[in-house]
Amino acid sequence: MNGKRFFSHGLILLCVVLLACSGTGQRAEIEKLTAQVTSLHDEVMPLMGPLYKTRKRLLLQAEADSSNVQLVNAILNIKSAEEEMMKWMRNYDPGFEGANDSETMKYFSDQKKSIEQVSASMNQAMANGKSILNRRP
Repeated sequence: MNGKRFFSHGLILLCVVLLACSGTGQRAEIEKLTAQVTSLHDEVMPLMGPLYKTRKRLLLQAEADSSNVQLVNAILNIKSAEEEMMKWMRNYDPGFEGANDSETMKYFSDQKKSIEQVSASMNQAMANGKSILNRRP
């Protein structure tokens, strides 16, 4: 009888420990994702100033040559990339807590994909804008 009680208590303790460890693993993954999202944002955010300056330089050239489709498209692409970043920052909740760890994990995973897309848009718009400016006298 004592052996059965010890066994059942041991089994219960083992289950509790396993459940606690699995939650800790997911919690650690959530923290890792959150750090990655923050890092990606911090890498791309400094581009906002140079993007703005590039857009302004393109606008000056477009005033002299408003029929130049490349200039107009480059300006629109930069404006779109800037707006993507602003929208992402408005909607991002770094303290998000879902109903469970899986929901929280999905949120930060989606946010990582989203900020990666913002980063790609900003880098592409900047490269295109600079390329156009470098080709013009």
